[in-house]
Amino acid sequence: MECFRLILSLILGAEVIVTTFLLYDLSEEINQAQEEAIVGEYPFHCLYQLVNPQYQESASLNNQSLASCDLWIHELRRSAHKQLLSDIRNALYRQLTASNITLSQSKKPVIHMGAEQELRQFPNWLKNDGENNIRRTKDNLRWDNINGLSVQQGMMGYSPDGEIVIYHEGLYFVYSQVYFQLLPSIQEKRSQHFLQYIYKKTASYQEPILLSKAVVTKCWNTAPDLQLFSSHQGALFHLQQGDKLSLQVTNIQTVRLQEDSTFFGAFMIN
Repeated sequence: MECFRLILSLILGAEVIVTTFLLYDLSEEINQAQEEAIVGEYPFHCLYQLVNPQYQESASLNNQSLASCDLWIHELRRSAHKQLLSDIRNALYRQLTASNITLSQSKKPVIHMGAEQELRQFPNWLKNDGENNIRRTKDNLRWDNINGLSVQQGMMGYSPDGEIVIYHEGLYFVYSQVYFQLLPSIQEKRSQHFLQYIYKKTASYQEPILLSKAVVTKCWNTAPDLQLFSSHQGALFHLQQGDKLSLQVTNIQTVRLQEDSTFFGAFMIN
């Protein structure tokens, strides 16, 4: 009975946390929608249809627009459902970890995520002042743990700040690949170094700890073509409960933000 009460309290606590997170995420989505609306790319007629299903009967939309809206709404609901499940799982894992409870039958911790699209990386893009500015700042990439090729199972979490959260101590293989692209307009030099860094945050040390890095130097020709090149790394690390992993690059504007080109992941070995 005592165990049942503990589990019930954990679930209730997780629901409160998830509700708070969803409200915050909703405000972020509204701000995101406003940014997209400025450039005229957001499907407002689809939003009207989502809120009022009878809207399509009164609106002067062609069959192609209606079909596109139906597909968009379906994907939105599917993504919202997956996001809700992910948030509940992460909140429950945090509560279990805080209470020192281990799920003996849980799957081995695994996570694999592709890069979020440009709008999701918006805070990092604001730090850079245009395509022609290739600087040595480090940008923290954000990842999509919901859609596409993403995999997340076992006691492995993901934070909105782009960090993999370790809930179970052990030996982990951590890997990443970053695809860099360079437009002719920013090929200012004959060669350029592009770096990616895997950092770890711990509860006992405030500053991020560098675990590994990879560098690629591209020497391009004078042809006015798009230049593509990849950088990848992977290594074994012993990680503690509560550790957070992040991937940073020297300039996010040169990163190809596609899930099959740029990805980040980790899985437990023992």
